[in-house]
Amino acid sequence: MIVTLDIDDERVWDLLVSAFEGGANYWIRRMEIATQPTEAGGGRAWVPLKGGALRVHVADRDVTPLRLLDQAAIARGLELMSQHHQDHFADVIGGTDDAITGDVFLQLCLFDKIIFG
Repeated sequence: MIVTLDIDDERVWDLLVSAFEGGANYWIRRMEIATQPTEAGGGRAWVPLKGGALRVHVADRDVTPLRLLDQAAIARGLELMSQHHQDHFADVIGGTDDAITGDVFLQLCLFDKIIFG
């Protein structure tokens, strides 16, 4: 059975802020805007939600050092989380997510799996 859920931009923004401000700091070297958003928003976490993209530079030498975070990556990350990491996805749906949830989400968006932590 397939169930479709609508996850609003603010929930995704919360996850990205959690990742950027703590959860993923140990593996992100830096970020920069790759494509400007089509709408103004609240900081770099808003860029991929508004039609733009972020370049995420990874600090680990064993990983391809540059990844792109855009709307397609976010959709893929949510899908992977719902299929393979239901405990974290339940935290997103229930509003009990934290920095670890944000880190897992961002890794799924960028790498399609958890490779750090």
